[in-house]
Amino acid sequence: MSNEQLAIPMAKQSIKVLLVEDNPPDARLLEEYLDEVTTAQFDIKQVELLEEALKCLDVESFDIILLDLSLPDSQGFDTFVKIRRYAPNIPIVVLTSLDDETLAMRAMQEGAQDYLVKGQVYGNLLARAMRYAIERKRIELQLRQSEAKFRSLAENLQAAVWMGNPNSSNNFYTSPAYEKIWGRGVESLGDRPDAWIDAVYPEDREVVRWKLEQQIQGKPTNVEYRILQPDGSVRWIWDRSFAIPDERGEIWYLGGIAEDISERKQSEESLLRRTHQLEVLSRATRKINTVLKIPAVLGTLIAAAMELVGASAGVAGLVIEGKMTFTEYHQKGQIRPLNFTFEPGKGGIAGWLMLTKMPYYTNDTALDSYVGEMQRSLGVKNLAIVPIFSRKDELIGCLELHNKEYDRFSDRDITLLEGLAASAAVALENAKMILEYKQAEQKIREQAALLDVATDAIFVRDLDNQILFWNKGAERLYGWKPEEVLLKNTQDFLSKKDPTQQEVALKATIESGAWQGELHKVKKDGKEILVESHWTLVRDEAGNPKSILIVDTDITEKKQLETKFLRAQRLESLGTLASGIAHDLNNILTPVLAVAQLLPLKLPHLDEQSQRMLLMLETNAKRGADLVKQILSFARGAEGKRTSVQLKHLLLDIEQIAKRTFPKTIEIESDIPSELWTVSADATQLHQVFMNLVVNGRDAMPHGGTLSISGANINIDESYARMNVEATVGAKVVITVSDTGVGIPPEIIDRIFDPFFTTKEVGKGTGLGLSTVLGIVKTHGGFVEVSSQVGAGSEFKVYLPASEGTLMQAAIELELFSGNGELILVVDDEAAIREITKATLESYNYRVLTASDGIEAIAEYAEHMNEISLVLMDMMMPTMDGAIASRTLRKMNPQVEIIAMSGLTSSDAIANTTSIDIKQFLPKPFTAKELIAALQRSFKG
Repeated sequence: MSNEQLAIPMAKQSIKVLLVEDNPPDARLLEEYLDEVTTAQFDIKQVELLEEALKCLDVESFDIILLDLSLPDSQGFDTFVKIRRYAPNIPIVVLTSLDDETLAMRAMQEGAQDYLVKGQVYGNLLARAMRYAIERKRIELQLRQSEAKFRSLAENLQAAVWMGNPNSSNNFYTSPAYEKIWGRGVESLGDRPDAWIDAVYPEDREVVRWKLEQQIQGKPTNVEYRILQPDGSVRWIWDRSFAIPDERGEIWYLGGIAEDISERKQSEESLLRRTHQLEVLSRATRKINTVLKIPAVLGTLIAAAMELVGASAGVAGLVIEGKMTFTEYHQKGQIRPLNFTFEPGKGGIAGWLMLTKMPYYTNDTALDSYVGEMQRSLGVKNLAIVPIFSRKDELIGCLELHNKEYDRFSDRDITLLEGLAASAAVALENAKMILEYKQAEQKIREQAALLDVATDAIFVRDLDNQILFWNKGAERLYGWKPEEVLLKNTQDFLSKKDPTQQEVALKATIESGAWQGELHKVKKDGKEILVESHWTLVRDEAGNPKSILIVDTDITEKKQLETKFLRAQRLESLGTLASGIAHDLNNILTPVLAVAQLLPLKLPHLDEQSQRMLLMLETNAKRGADLVKQILSFARGAEGKRTSVQLKHLLLDIEQIAKRTFPKTIEIESDIPSELWTVSADATQLHQVFMNLVVNGRDAMPHGGTLSISGANINIDESYARMNVEATVGAKVVITVSDTGVGIPPEIIDRIFDPFFTTKEVGKGTGLGLSTVLGIVKTHGGFVEVSSQVGAGSEFKVYLPASEGTLMQAAIELELFSGNGELILVVDDEAAIREITKATLESYNYRVLTASDGIEAIAEYAEHMNEISLVLMDMMMPTMDGAIASRTLRKMNPQVEIIAMSGLTSSDAIANTTSIDIKQFLPKPFTAKELIAALQRSFKG
């Protein structure tokens, strides 16, 4: 029946009625009632028998059936059943008498749209009942069609669809897919609607509880959880629920879809597992290729393979002398030794692999004839093995993975393991090459062991400048250890300044077979040195140039001594020249001065202007004579009367003169101990020396500053003398005059003692002050040291020999200092100072460790912290200076004893700039007594 046929009739719409009534009077009465209805027109077809009614339904279409249940050919409820079965889509209104109303009610329950009692019907009631019956049937059909579509859709979905009442836990519909997904019948939900929760994985039930709480509140949910089917298999469920509201917006009923996403989850897990495996394979390949030793390559290979395929244990074998050899068994972070060897075709799976060179895996070793003694002894349940081939496709080893549980290996696992084994093969061959190289290198070391005794730097480089051999002498001279330079280019670290020198030497060596000359090179600490270098060409068996043997001798100190010697010769020559000039000038000035003094006596009545001119002549002649004396003082170190002089009084006098005469902008500081040793000297000449120095200090501070005068007793030993070429062994008094003035530029500091050299303006200096100082000090057997920094000031130290009585006392005092085997860490970037200090300390019964920079010092201290009693720290070093190193040591051990050393900085400056708790400062150069005394003071606290 079409929608048009089922629609509610409009006014005067024709309604076709099949009236099944065997009583003619009742039939006529019903027709009359319907004729009286003005809102619709009824087309009535009346039959008396059920059979006739069924035939009419075959040939005609009716909007409604009016049915009397008591017919000649059919009686009671059976009449309704037959006609409804024949025309299920046409609404039926049952006509009944008062005595069979119960029967009519039963028909209603089975699908009749209404029933009317004969004798109680009138026209409009009958018409209204028929219209309502038609409409209800139409709605019923629509609902039935909609439900049929819903069921068809729900029952053909792979997901379980359910619908339920929001006020109870009962579902009035659950699709058949529930049985397939849960593995349980839908009928099991009849008695227990929440029985499906019993199958939820225990760890996921909290998620399901939350879902139910949200669901009851009418909120949509979207969760994933696992269920256990009756056979024990696990399934992943994607569960979505939602509320369906009525026309008032209230929850009418609840619905949901539960979908089996196990395959999707498996795909995701498979993808994640494969991604992880690829990451492991990539990471392992990179790591294996960085390992340089064969055992380490095998260990890295086994660990990576176990992670790659989820194995619980593994071994790796190497082919040694034709046999597969296993030495270690790796199991969950533990390694235990093995001692198994297998020949081709013998002894189990490894022997089989040597014969076939094929990968293999088994998931049940109990049933596998290839499994041998080694696997059985290890309790292996399943295993996989792959060969390892060299670049030449030769079998060099194998990789074997085990599981003690029945996990399953697969073809993909074998593919992954073969890829990993290929990477390991390259690493094994590289490690073997390195091992062979090291063995060859060891032979060279053994042959060259005697070369390490030599003090010269001896090394071998190839024709591409790469270092092949590096002896201990080279390490001591340049500071680099062999492992830091082997196979490195010499131009990258030895010849940065002028690589053309190396090119010239290389060309000459290749052409003539040898070369000798001087080269400028750079040490590890950045210090430039001059070496005398001998190059010898080494040829291979075919006579072709192969490498170059180089022997370098450090001649830096030798060249410095030569420079000082040449300077001394220059000063001596200047002194000889000055002496001759002074002699001639004295001859010239003597008569001039005599005449200037004699004329006033001869001519007492000269006018005033002439007398002034003669006085001017006399004054200038005396100035010339004084200048000649200074020249002679420089040239010969003018002789004077020597007495025992206590320098304390002399220096205090100098201090008083400076305070009275120097500008107030200059602050005078002094540190003059009362126990200064006496010296044998001409007091007048020493007074001139120190006055010249303080006047120079004053002139260097035109805008004010600080002038410091201090004195100290020292004993210069052989170690100190080696560090300063002008020093001599013995007891000395050192007087220091320092200023905070403009400083002396480094390019002229070597010329300041030259006669007539001055940086002052014309007319403000003769240039003889410092040359006179040097001459007088040398005459007294002493020497002068100067250090300066532009913008920071200058420091002059005058060293004078103490008198003989003092020497005896100093010798006695030296015997008083001795250690008790304390361990001292000496940190200095100068190798000579480290060696001298080490020798000095060891001679006084101290043990010594040395470090060439701050980083090495920290490493040494970390290793020997509990043994080291004191640290001698140079403040000026490359890489990491003493200040940073000292702070680091303080952090490691706040109680560490540190004595700072420096040849450039004062102790006050050290304390101010480093802000570290250094109680003692030892200026360079220092004597053995100063060194030992500093240690003793530290130990005594």
